[in-house]
Amino acid sequence: MSKKALRFILIAMMLCGALPAFAQGDTLPNSYFLDWAGVSFRYADGWEIAENDQGSIYLTAGTAELFPDWYPPELLAEYGVEVGDVAGVMQNLQFNPMDQTITFDPAAIQVVKIDGRQIYTYEFTDTDEAGPYTMLLGAMAVSDGTVFTANIYPTQSDAVPATLRDEALQTLASFNIEPVVTPTYVFEESGIGVVLPDTWQVFTEDNGYVRFESEETYFDPYWYDADDAAAVSAAGDVAAVLQDVAAGVDAPFDPAAVQEVDVNGRTVVMVTYNDTFENNNVDYTGIIAGTLLSDGTVFAADIYPTYGSEVTELDVALDVIASAQSGTSADTAQTDTPADTAALTEWFDLDGAGLGFYYPADWTVQTSDSDFTYIVDDVTGIDPYYITPENFADYGVKAGNPGTAIMALLNSWDAGAGVDVSTFEMVSVNGRDLVIYKTQTVTDTETYDTWYGAVEAENGSMVVMDIYPLAGTDFTEGDLALEMLASVTSN
Repeated sequence: MSKKALRFILIAMMLCGALPAFAQGDTLPNSYFLDWAGVSFRYADGWEIAENDQGSIYLTAGTAELFPDWYPPELLAEYGVEVGDVAGVMQNLQFNPMDQTITFDPAAIQVVKIDGRQIYTYEFTDTDEAGPYTMLLGAMAVSDGTVFTANIYPTQSDAVPATLRDEALQTLASFNIEPVVTPTYVFEESGIGVVLPDTWQVFTEDNGYVRFESEETYFDPYWYDADDAAAVSAAGDVAAVLQDVAAGVDAPFDPAAVQEVDVNGRTVVMVTYNDTFENNNVDYTGIIAGTLLSDGTVFAADIYPTYGSEVTELDVALDVIASAQSGTSADTAQTDTPADTAALTEWFDLDGAGLGFYYPADWTVQTSDSDFTYIVDDVTGIDPYYITPENFADYGVKAGNPGTAIMALLNSWDAGAGVDVSTFEMVSVNGRDLVIYKTQTVTDTETYDTWYGAVEAENGSMVVMDIYPLAGTDFTEGDLALEMLASVTSN
């Protein structure tokens, strides 16, 4: 399959002079974490997180919106821009007016310091079907070379109100790259992953319910996907979900006791309650806490002591909640062999050194004119790729994070710009953790589904599959393709 992308030529610029400054202070009480991207940011009261039709997040305050994006060093290298050239990113990647006759004026770039960070800003008058309006562009570089950008624009007038303008720039200044932590436990049903302390144990009840325990703490987990959460609350109303959890476990719930705490850059909502153990008539204090994940799922837990009357590991339990990473819904998560999956009996050798995967006997191996080897059956094609650990640094791949391998593949085609890694899904297939990016490919004649899947092999190599339909535009063998990806092994 051919992959085409537009290459950009970037112009580097140097700016100097005195920098006006204003502080972030306590005006950004809310935090948000894009788990697969490893990106966190903060925002002011009155702003909400929303999602557009393409699955990209943005922030809205009713009369203004902020659309964020970011360019890690490896992506800047693909576009030929020097690390640190924020003005070049702004001019050549961020500036994209509706009115194509408008040209960029580098002399109009201004620089302001916000909470110690250097923010580049650029304002211009654009025009859409409603008339002219002022667009504000913001951009900044962080310590690892990533450039974060924000397009800030009005929705009900021709300019963003001054207060919202300042809050939007403060939000941009709060963006950070956070380490992506590999989950130590993944719930099979939901695909949600969490990091458990070494001393905690996982127990499965006879009915399949999974809970965590330590010598001091019981941790009963619950999750509400976006649809389930919407059934009991407004979007993002974690407290209402906690109230529903409390009702389900017959625990008292006092709305006045709800509080928000910042845990490792995540906003965790919690409420304390007092109850009595029926089996021994001991009074105790428990906590119901939860957090909003990037796909709209609310992950929550009922936390209570194994003995005594007080939870002594609250900080540890809240760390577990804050570590939660989005998975997939129960109807798409792959945890066991699908009933209609063919047996995987044939070996596809990727490198001649024992790295490969298994596929059904009725599939065939084909070779393109450029000697690229791939496999197909009558309705599906799979293009496999791999990268070994010694080459990770060259492509921005991180050990333990298969999602970075997907981005490396897309970036190699100059197709990574604008990809929202928060839409990547983690699924468990036959005990293997896979990362899946579901998108669409648009050609001159059709639009068809495309999946990118990645898994880490035993020797640390990353294997990525580009999966696409050969017949029609929709997948009919997605489960089978993931089975093949999950069979990746190395000797």
